[in-house]
Amino acid sequence: MSETLGLYVGSRADTYHGLEFCAVAAEAGVGVVVVCSGAAHRAVPRDVWLSVTGCGDVAVETEVTAGHFRSRGVKAVVATCFDQGSDSKVLTRLAAGLPAVAIEPAGSERGEGLRTGAPAGSDPSFVTLSDTGAHAWGGYAPFAMDAFRFAVSRAQGLLRGRRVVVTAGGTREALDPVRFITNRSSGLMGHALAQAARDQGADVTLISSAGRMPVPCGVSRAAFDDVASLREEVISATSGADVLIMAAAVSDYRPASVFAGKIKKSPNGLSLELKAIPNFIPEVPPGVLRVGFAAETDPDLGKAAGKLASRGFDMLCLNDVSRADTGFEVDTNALVILDQTGVRAETPLLPKTEIAGIVMEHTAELLAQRAASQGEPGS
Repeated sequence: MSETLGLYVGSRADTYHGLEFCAVAAEAGVGVVVVCSGAAHRAVPRDVWLSVTGCGDVAVETEVTAGHFRSRGVKAVVATCFDQGSDSKVLTRLAAGLPAVAIEPAGSERGEGLRTGAPAGSDPSFVTLSDTGAHAWGGYAPFAMDAFRFAVSRAQGLLRGRRVVVTAGGTREALDPVRFITNRSSGLMGHALAQAARDQGADVTLISSAGRMPVPCGVSRAAFDDVASLREEVISATSGADVLIMAAAVSDYRPASVFAGKIKKSPNGLSLELKAIPNFIPEVPPGVLRVGFAAETDPDLGKAAGKLASRGFDMLCLNDVSRADTGFEVDTNALVILDQTGVRAETPLLPKTEIAGIVMEHTAELLAQRAASQGEPGS
């Protein structure tokens, strides 16, 4: 991250969160321009802020004029320790139209979650988040750093103005009230794709069964369990969407019947009848660009091309899950990306976060090509 970061430390009592954030940013080599509220400055003196940031650009809100962050070359602003009533107008004045993301303490009187509506008297670029999800990120500072990435993404990106739906994780088909059939999908690839789409400025909905994984800031999350609930969420979320990315590992079969009670152990073993689950991708509204993933133990380009056509995808990402470094539950991957004309790209082995960025770049290119072919304005 090369951008200079703007940090406004609000008037809530949890000032230490601002210090923690500054320390993590400094360790990552990110420049931080700090403005403290009067309350934050009284709680933590200027010399402490200076020692933590190491950049020498620390001021109190009463010392600076409107547009202070913009004048320092900041691209986006994060506000910590934020109180809507006391801090909204101050942050708006200092940001002067720069994208700003304010983080409120969990359980604040205004509720939890993402709010894109501007508070009274503030700029429409203003967004507020609850820090409820910080524990999933391993702490407040990583969560706040991702909030900064979210703020920056709203000022730039290939997918600004686009709505992207991403699925992640595996499905679970019940056998009885205790057992189910599932797969080894961890959700890592899908969550990385949601973050990559967010980083390109898209409005992202993540439909995920990986409930313990952190959700990127600014991304709306819906949950699913089995294929039926996944289908319902996808059809609903893709109404009005531009892109669907099916990174979830969707079961091909479900039990023909579900036992009402727990199946008892028998020395004679157990036979199960499975039935095929219909493909629901053709039910996605027309006009939505459809990107699929094919996890194979015997990857074959011919079969992948056939799957792309038969399942109704515009682009398909083929990966070999028989390899220890590209399979499930690992942080790396390598893909062959196909579209309706053939092989579009092959990636080297990379972290899934980087693979996700490559997939989003190709997705944006396909969208631009489609827009140009249809003569859309600005294409």
